[in-house]
Amino acid sequence: MSYFDPWPIEKSGSLYRLLRVRAFRPFVAGGAFWQRLGLAKRRRWNTQQLRAYVRQSKPLEVTHLVSLLFLAGVAVYLGSNDDWLGVGVFTVLNVVANLYPLLVVRYNRHRVDNRLAKLDDAGEA
Repeated sequence: MSYFDPWPIEKSGSLYRLLRVRAFRPFVAGGAFWQRLGLAKRRRWNTQQLRAYVRQSKPLEVTHLVSLLFLAGVAVYLGSNDDWLGVGVFTVLNVVANLYPLLVVRYNRHRVDNRLAKLDDAGEA
C-alpha cells in the first residue's frame, strides 16, 4: 500500500461528505465555477486522459501536502510568538489553498481510479 492509495477512512466517502469536499470542487482550477466564467473548458475524458489525470495528480497532491506542512509550521511559529492574528490568517489560508485542494485531488483520483477499474473489468480500456 502506498501513500496515494485510498485510506480506510476515505473508502466509504463519508470523510468527504463530512468535510463537504464536493461543495468546494467547483472552485479548484478547471472546476465548474471557472467553466461558467469561460476560463476553463468542460470536456469529455477518454480512458487515456483519465489515466494521465491519475498519474499527474500525484505530484500535485505532494505539492499541496508540502505547502500545507510548511504553512502549518509558520502558524506554529507565529503562535509561539503570541501572534494569534497571524495564526488565524495562516490557518485559513492553509485550509483554503492547501487542505481542500489536496482533498479534492484525492477525492477525484479515487473516483477516476474506480471508473478505470470498472472499464478494465468490462474490457473497454
